[in-house]
Amino acid sequence: SETAAKSSQDAAAQSESAAASSASAAAASATASANSQKAAKTSETNAKVSETAAANSAKASAASQTAAKASEDAAREYASQAAEPYKYVLQPLPDVWIPFNDSLDMITGFSPSYKKIVIGDDEITMPGDKVVKFKRASTATYINKSGVFSVAKID
Repeated sequence: SETAAKSSQDAAAQSESAAASSASAAAASATASANSQKAAKTSETNAKVSETAAANSAKASAASQTAAKASEDAAREYASQAAEPYKYVLQPLPDVWIPFNDSLDMITGFSPSYKKIVIGDDEITMPGDKVVKFKRASTATYINKSGVFSVAKID
């Protein structure tokens, strides 16, 4: 009976120890649960803040687009009004205007050069002030005056 009492006492001590461990684990679980609830509330608050920021960003974007459209319209109107008085005024010729035609004669500008003129079988070189010297660095293809596809040689 003494042995049984001792066993019962040991079992009671183990039961108390297990109960203390269980209470400690329950307290840790309660703390973890509270922390989890706090984290969930923080996450919910952050989500609401993000949602509000996204809505504000969308509003700002719409306002920016409206302002850009208004600015573009104003610029077009200003350009139209500024150009209106000059609509029928001829623009001046540039200082040098060289069309790439067969003769390379300049329409405007000055270029000291020599022009070759063929009269019959004679070729005359005359000083000219509106001829451009042009050297081709490689062959080129073009359509001549007769409409034939031709290859221009290297000068």
